[in-house]
Amino acid sequence: MDSDHDHTDIETKTNTSLPKSAHALEGALALPQFNPESTVVRNVEYQYHPNTWSRIRWTLREPAAEFLGTMILVFFGTAVNCQVTLSSNNPPVASGPFGNYTSVALAWGAGLALGAWIAGGISGGHINPAVTLALAVYRRFPFKKVPIYVFAQILGGFVGSLLAYANYWRAIELYEGQPGVNPVPDTAGMFATFPLPYLPAASCFFSEFLGTAILLLVVFAVTDKRNASPSPGTVPLALFFTLMGITACMGMQTSFALNPARDL
Repeated sequence: MDSDHDHTDIETKTNTSLPKSAHALEGALALPQFNPESTVVRNVEYQYHPNTWSRIRWTLREPAAEFLGTMILVFFGTAVNCQVTLSSNNPPVASGPFGNYTSVALAWGAGLALGAWIAGGISGGHINPAVTLALAVYRRFPFKKVPIYVFAQILGGFVGSLLAYANYWRAIELYEGQPGVNPVPDTAGMFATFPLPYLPAASCFFSEFLGTAILLLVVFAVTDKRNASPSPGTVPLALFFTLMGITACMGMQTSFALNPARDL
């Protein structure tokens, strides 16, 4: 009995002493808690954002990057559409054609690559609402950022088209023969996409779905670190060849929209 009693006392002492040692060890190894109100944190924040305007710019840097990248993409694309269309067999505008469908494919690809280079280091270079939504669903891109990204992309696409129109407005008037008239889908097709008349709605949907799926497949492949992906700085080159290929292969029927920010 005494032996059992002594054994019980040892277990009791051991059990009561373990939490104390554990707490002591926890206290010795505990890291200092982050306090956002501490003087050090405030000093660091002030160093990088010394005023309200600096903090606003820091908050808007990603939407601004998406805006600029999409603006460049759409400007290059709509501008080459204008140049090729307006200069085709129209003496009042140009003495001869300036470009062809190959020019369209190259310029759209260049616009995508340049837009991705502009925005890639800041926002990831989505410059396409379809890419942003797909990354949110499959690559854990924060859903809370999706609305502001999409808004910035649509606004950038609108401004890009507006810049192209401002550059070619006089040529557009000469091409149409009278000011303020934009025949559909002739000159209006330089800024928006229209399917060929014989295509049913289902075929239009399938063509755009297929082209967008190919674009997203390449985006996921070249940004997957487990794949034989290129270095981050050369990803826009892969996008250049992708859009150029889609344009060359699938541009006839629906004008390869692939991007709601371009077509809305």
